[in-house]
Amino acid sequence: MMEDNELFALAIKKKGKRDQIDQCIEELNELAVALSHLRRSDRRAADSLAEVLEEITDSQLGIDEMIYMFKIPQDKLRQMRIFKKEKLEVALIALQ
Repeated sequence: MMEDNELFALAIKKKGKRDQIDQCIEELNELAVALSHLRRSDRRAADSLAEVLEEITDSQLGIDEMIYMFKIPQDKLRQMRIFKKEKLEVALIALQ
């Protein structure tokens, strides 16, 4: 099995950046639909959870490919994640 970056490079080479961006958008939308199905309990919980798991995985791969494509450094991602978590923490504390 190829390493992630090797796979992402091949996908971009074969399909192009625009198509891969569109693919990521599609996967994120499919995750939103799966979460909606879970929330509405349209099906058995196990089926809904399996769908959510699949779409989270597809979305994570798409996001990882975008990180690769746009050459986003891991330290920048960590910094932004810390910033966002701190912002959420402040908002949650304010709700108390």
